[in-house]
Amino acid sequence: MDENTAIVRARDFLKRHGVTDIPIDVMTLAAAEGFQVLHKDLPDGESGSTVERRGQRYIWINANEPTQRQRFTVLHEIAHHVLKLPSVHGQAPSADDAQLLSSRRRPVEEVACDAFASECLVPYSVLKPCIDDRAFTVTAVQDLSVRFDASQHCVASQWIKASEDALAFVVANDRRIQVAFPSRTAKEAGLRIANGRMLPTGSAADQLVRASATDGPSSELDASEWSLADAAAHYMAYEEATNYVPKQRTYSFVTFEAVGNAPRVAVHAARDDDDDLLAPLTGELSWKPKR
Repeated sequence: MDENTAIVRARDFLKRHGVTDIPIDVMTLAAAEGFQVLHKDLPDGESGSTVERRGQRYIWINANEPTQRQRFTVLHEIAHHVLKLPSVHGQAPSADDAQLLSSRRRPVEEVACDAFASECLVPYSVLKPCIDDRAFTVTAVQDLSVRFDASQHCVASQWIKASEDALAFVVANDRRIQVAFPSRTAKEAGLRIANGRMLPTGSAADQLVRASATDGPSSELDASEWSLADAAAHYMAYEEATNYVPKQRTYSFVTFEAVGNAPRVAVHAARDDDDDLLAPLTGELSWKPKR
């Protein structure tokens, strides 16, 4: 099962359960699907699992992990049940770490369940009106993280999927880029950022790591500092970043803006092979956020 199918199934799942408010009540959804959620003292790196004993299904979640990560884990385990996909975690990384790995390196079952969980936590139809005409910044992502009760990683990834702007969400460990998520418009413009490269010198994330700071300066660099593509010569890259100091893990929120005679890119003109799997998206706010 691919990610787009999992996303459609997540939307159907929320509709079937009459979900109308955010943040999503994951415990109620688990109970409705016949699960009892138990907090367990699980080993580091093990976010959760599903077990059945005497006819009762349980979702075990790591009580030592942050609440937002626990919420993601509950929905990930529900996804295995709803999508009828076997669990092939092996020694599963934690929820945010799992998303750092390329989908090519992870079992398709786990990638699909991550997509299901992310769409449930941060539904497109709620998120899209929240980000229209809003800059992709640290403050904006933090605000939505609180409203959706989802990690900044989850919110930023969903923002990238929903946005029509040329954006990238970049995760780096100790200044080396682990994964970069470009928006569709950035992809179409050729603004891809290679994994494994070092962060650009002078980027906001680079400055934070060198100073062992959690947040601070923004940066404005030629996009060619981020992307080796020829198209990058026609863009500037504006970046804000945060840094989790104990792991030297940085999140960069990058916005590309055309300069001079940059080639025009038709928004969403290109299509991925799986685009037809997505249900029509109106962008209307069918779930009303709590104020």
